[in-house]
Amino acid sequence: MKKILFIALALFGLTVSAQNGADIKEMYRAAEKNTNEQAKEIAEILSLNDKHFHLIKDVLQEKNDMLVQNPTLSNERKTHLVEYTINKIKEVLTEAEFEKLVYHKELYAKIQSTELVKKK
Repeated sequence: MKKILFIALALFGLTVSAQNGADIKEMYRAAEKNTNEQAKEIAEILSLNDKHFHLIKDVLQEKNDMLVQNPTLSNERKTHLVEYTINKIKEVLTEAEFEKLVYHKELYAKIQSTELVKKK
């Protein structure tokens, strides 16, 4: 009887573990999709060269990966993450390019958002 109970609990544990793995994979896919969409939109608006495009994309990917890896970040930590992301973007862009990016309020709001990746 104990063996049957142990086997049942082990199988249940494997099922839950597999489900969590699937959720995390889905979250990473969503993060990658958001990163690609935002980077392409920024590149189109600002006519970025390949080097700057990849630098911006890496910064956005870093932010999104951090949100996936740490779903319980405090609001204060999320604020710091957004500030870090914006500062890194400012380092890549000229002042005029950054102002143009800020002018596109919807896109800029997406970049600042910490709700890009939601766990189901």
